[in-house]
Amino acid sequence: MKKLLLCATIAMAICFSSCESFDDSDIWDKFGEIEESIRDHEKRISALEELCEQMNTNIEALQTLVAALEKRDYITHVSEVRKNGEVIGYTISFAYSDTITIYHGQNGKDGQDGANGKDGYIPQIGVMEDTDGIYYWTLDGEWLLDAKGNKIKAVGTDGKDGQDGTNGTDGKDGQDGTNGTDGKDGKDGADGVTPQLKIENNYWYVSYDNGATWVELGKATGEDGKDGTDGKDGTDGKDGESLIESITINENSVTFTLANGQVITIPFGDSKENNKIYYTTNDGKKLFPKSTEPARFGAILISNTYENGQGVLIFDDTITTIGVNVFSDCSSLESVTIPNSVTEIGKYAFYDCSSLESITIPDSVTKIEEGVFEGCSSLESVTIPDSVTKIGTQAFRYCSSLESVTIPDSVTEIAGYAFYGCSSLESITIPDSVTEIGWSAFSGCSSLESITIPNSVTEIGESAFEGCTGELIINSQTLIGEDYTISNYPINSWLKGNIFTKLTIGNSVTSIGEWAFLGCSSLGSVTIPNSVTKIGEGAFLGCSSLTNVTIPDSVTEIAGHAFLGCSSLTNVTIPDSVTEIGEYAFCDCSSLESITIPNSVTKIGEDAFKYCSSLESVTIPDSVTSIEVGAFYGCSSLESVTIPDSVTEIGFYAFDYCSSLAEVHISDIVAWCRIKFSYLGNPLTYAHNLYLNDELVTDLVIPDSVTSIGHYAFYGCSSLASVTIPDSVTEIGNDAFYDCSSLESVTIPDSVTEIGSYAFSRCTGELIIDSQTIVGKYYTSSDNPTNSWLYGNKFTKLTIGDSVTEIGGSAFEGCSSLKSVTIPDSVTEIGEFAFSSCSSLASVYCKPTTPPSGHMWMFYRNTSDCKIYVPTASVDAYKAADGWNYYASYIIGHDF
Repeated sequence: MKKLLLCATIAMAICFSSCESFDDSDIWDKFGEIEESIRDHEKRISALEELCEQMNTNIEALQTLVAALEKRDYITHVSEVRKNGEVIGYTISFAYSDTITIYHGQNGKDGQDGANGKDGYIPQIGVMEDTDGIYYWTLDGEWLLDAKGNKIKAVGTDGKDGQDGTNGTDGKDGQDGTNGTDGKDGKDGADGVTPQLKIENNYWYVSYDNGATWVELGKATGEDGKDGTDGKDGTDGKDGESLIESITINENSVTFTLANGQVITIPFGDSKENNKIYYTTNDGKKLFPKSTEPARFGAILISNTYENGQGVLIFDDTITTIGVNVFSDCSSLESVTIPNSVTEIGKYAFYDCSSLESITIPDSVTKIEEGVFEGCSSLESVTIPDSVTKIGTQAFRYCSSLESVTIPDSVTEIAGYAFYGCSSLESITIPDSVTEIGWSAFSGCSSLESITIPNSVTEIGESAFEGCTGELIINSQTLIGEDYTISNYPINSWLKGNIFTKLTIGNSVTSIGEWAFLGCSSLGSVTIPNSVTKIGEGAFLGCSSLTNVTIPDSVTEIAGHAFLGCSSLTNVTIPDSVTEIGEYAFCDCSSLESITIPNSVTKIGEDAFKYCSSLESVTIPDSVTSIEVGAFYGCSSLESVTIPDSVTEIGFYAFDYCSSLAEVHISDIVAWCRIKFSYLGNPLTYAHNLYLNDELVTDLVIPDSVTSIGHYAFYGCSSLASVTIPDSVTEIGNDAFYDCSSLESVTIPDSVTEIGSYAFSRCTGELIIDSQTIVGKYYTSSDNPTNSWLYGNKFTKLTIGDSVTEIGGSAFEGCSSLKSVTIPDSVTEIGEFAFSSCSSLASVYCKPTTPPSGHMWMFYRNTSDCKIYVPTASVDAYKAADGWNYYASYIIGHDF
């Protein structure tokens, strides 16, 4: 609507400007006035809608007030409602009625300036007591009538019983008259109606039938006033006022003054009105109230046996209910006997009775309500009867002298904070009937020596045992077996802040779920029963005080992170039933000295024993086929390891940073050559010494059955002096003999067709090569890698076998440690850069009598004093041959 009005104004301005030239500033000023008027109108409507919402809230609150007044209820608490720093109403709590929020009166917003501005109308809904003692609704001070003209009740009332009919009189000399029939009971009165208000098209409407029909009452907003003729602004028109004129809070009561003049007063719970008196101690302190109006305090009748400030409370046997807060702060009360007639003890009934030492709760009570004994700091024992089904929130909170509690089988719920701060509580038995334990239920029970959680418990609130020490015995499969995820919050929040030192898991538990005892940093020992088959993800993660744990034969899986960060754990025996040790399972168990892995395990997971810095030895059984990434990473005290024949794969960094490792034991070279090693996975990287059947391997003869030598197979094996590779081998993997620094000779047979990068990097001694495929490859510098199998090698002597006929381009380029090369009679061609950049090369023995086909760059960038020895009879031929003629000055005759 606002946009349409603006568009219309702009259109008019354009129309005028097309007819004649004029100053358009007046139009834009008018445009601004209209826009401001629209904004103000919208603000007024918004404010009235807020007021309407508050009025409907007040109408419902009035109905509750009248009901509370008729029930003789009382107020327990009042709090302020503020807006923009100002008090605009109050929230009021009753002992038995619903809590209400009620707003006090305030003027509506002013209308626009003008002498003839009219006040906006607001309907004045109220209640008033009629002569029949019933409260009815009023509108603008008059009775609110329905369509039939009847007054509308605020609260429904019961119909009255009809009167019995009278007996018939005896007939004279005739038969007796018949008895009159009984009058019928009157019907219950209809429920009270709650009027509803709304604003529509700037008018107030009211409904008496829950919004089915609406009756117009009047205009909601004040009309715009016009400027006065004398140039002065006229008087502002005002909107109407709220239906609650004022709320007055006194020491003993709250008074509500309605706009129609009706006054309603509701007392506070400890009001001295209505003939209430107080028993007092000899020193004059208030002990507890005595009421002549039982309904006010939940039908409390107190015998007059209290004398001389003894602090003993005895109830009359007719009492059925102890009300809310009735004995709150009775600090001299020492003993209470509650009769069997009592079925209900209200909230905070004995709150802060700091001298109360004992109390007997009868079988008639079914529920211990919220805060009933909170703050009873002298209470040493309490007997809860079999009739009770719930122990309410804060029921025994701060009962700091309470030493023991027996909870009966009837109880199904222990609510939040129920025993919070019971610092003297040494033992408690939770029966099988309990299914729920609330937030912080036993928080602060620092003397608790043991607590048993039965299988019936399916839910425990956050921090339920915060600050609790001693032994935790848990039988709840539902709770302990539940799988949590890191993204959920909380994870195992029921154990948050606990300081239990011992954990015993009951026989009813079959699985320890994910993160079940995460962060229980005070646990020193754990007993797992034979019923458990799985220890879940992160089950004991961060249990940094755990020194030992016995895993039973029933367990088949230890999942990832299960004992991660158990830095005090010294030894673990894994039973034969376990088939898999998950990732990070024992990671960072820095005190773990030994581990026995059974024959049942087939896989050691990623980082399973990472950072087990005290681990000195480990035996891996024949059942294991895979050692995953980082499995023993950082095991800096590990001195030896035995790798069984069954292992086919060892992952990245599996033994990286095992700085004390000195021995690797195997029983089969064939199986060892078959292992798929990843970078820094081979334990020889640090151990350097390979033992075959307890014998140090120095002269390695690889069996004929081996067809492939895997990547990193002998990486770092400095104990090797020589290697014999059989004709069966066709492939040698990357880094296969990397850093075999003591290697004196290695022979590569003709069968080998592929050698991986850095296969002989950092190897010294003599290289004997018979493989035409390898030597005969023509490499170019653009290929990557070029002759990468020789990258980084330190061979000082090269002998090429008789089976080689061609030495390919760049075949030995960059072999900077080579001092001598022997080329056999069989070679007929030497490629470009074949021996280029062999900067230490001093002697080349070329046996063919006929110069092989050569290239000018075949000995490029070699040492200036390199000697090329050729058959004496062929010296001139070599000096004249293409390619060789570039090295004529280096060619010398030699008798082979």
